[in-house]
Parts: sequence; structure tokens; C-alpha cells
Amino acid sequence: MRKMFATAVSLLVVIFLLFQLTINISIQTPDAKSSSSTNKYVGVLNEYYSAHPAERFRFFLNNNDLKQFFLQKSPEVKNIRVEGDFLARSAVKLTFRQPVAQWSSGDKIYFVDDSGVTFEQNYFAAPTVAVRDESGLPTRGGQEVINRQFLSFLGQAVSEFSQHKMNVSEVILPANTVRQVWFKVEGRETQIHMTVDRSAQAQVKQAIATLSYLDNNGAKPGYIDVRVDQRSFYK
Repeated sequence: MRKMFATAVSLLVVIFLLFQLTINISIQTPDAKSSSSTNKYVGVLNEYYSAHPAERFRFFLNNNDLKQFFLQKSPEVKNIRVEGDFLARSAVKLTFRQPVAQWSSGDKIYFVDDSGVTFEQNYFAAPTVAVRDESGLPTRGGQEVINRQFLSFLGQAVSEFSQHKMNVSEVILPANTVRQVWFKVEGRETQIHMTVDRSAQAQVKQAIATLSYLDNNGAKPGYIDVRVDQRSFYK
């Protein structure tokens, strides 16, 4: 009886460990478009497990380290969840970053999500806002190039323009500054210079009033500057 009991316990322990072990990987993605890249993500996971073999047992898995590893290797992955599937097999559920803007820096094109993280592989519809980075700051995939304040400002400005029947076609980050941003709207060549240190809504309303005044006077300047409260400049 003791031997049978010991054998049964040993067998249960082995089965438990096999259920916790990750040898075979089944990738689950939200749609067919992203499922075409499952081999890529299996490769990233196996690379991580090669460096952290003990973490093939899910109770040893460091989810934060795994997420950071994916941020370096496949930054388009927003969240990763490893669950038991069968003996020595795990189901890995991936969710992906949805871009709010397309970021152009040098000869590279990135997408930017609502956390400011850049990535190159996009599984969603292309964003309508394109950001042209002329700041000269180095950019690479997985890097946080803009903070939440800038993204909030960008979103508010785009929304405010749309309420006045204007669609933002391009956002430009000028050289040698991280506090200013230039906007271009569809159908106009005039740049609109703003600063993230003032309310986006106030600057957009000021820009709309200035453009209306210039249109009535037949002027088509290269830019207007609404960074100063209640004062507009143009050239």
C-alpha cells in the first residue's frame, strides 16, 4: 500500500509538472491577419525560454520580464498571457498595440500607440494622423518616443479640428524642440504652430479664427503661430 501510495503521488506530481511545463506552444491571436505571424512569436518565446529554462514551468514564469523581452523583440505585442493547454503544451494569448499615429523618423516608418511606444508591425487599420519627426532624436522600435501629455494634446487637437470640419493630415515635430508641434490640415498648405504647454482647444479655436480672418483678406501665409494666448502671428 505504501508503494502504491508513493507511486500514485509520484505520478500525480509528474502529471502536474507536465501540465505546468511549456515545450510545445500554441499561439492565439485576435484575427487572421495576426495569426499569419505565429511562427515569429513562437521563435521569440523559445528565445526567451532558452535564456530562462526554468521558466518553462509556468509557476516560475516572470511575466514582467517576458513582456519586456517582447517589447525589445516584437514591440507590436501589447500583452502576453501564457496558459495551460495540455501535457507539456501552453496556449499563449497575444494582444497587439493599436496605433493612434504613424511616426516617420529618418528613413523609418513606425506606428505609435496610446502609450507612446513605437512599433513597425501593425495589424490594425492605418491611423489617419501622420507624425513627421524632424526633432533629430534617435528612434527605434519599442522605444517610448512621446509621453502621455503629448499624446493627450495631439488627440485633443485632432478632435477639436474635426469638430470644425477640418481633418489633420500631418503633424510635424520641428528640430531642436520637444515642446512645440506643427499641424497641417487637409486642403491647406499653411502650417499651424502650437505648443503643448497651452490648452489644445484654445489654440485650435485661435487658429480657426486666424485662418478665417486671413481667408477673408485673401492671404495665404506659410504658417500661423498661435502659441501666445490671444495673439496670432503669421508669415
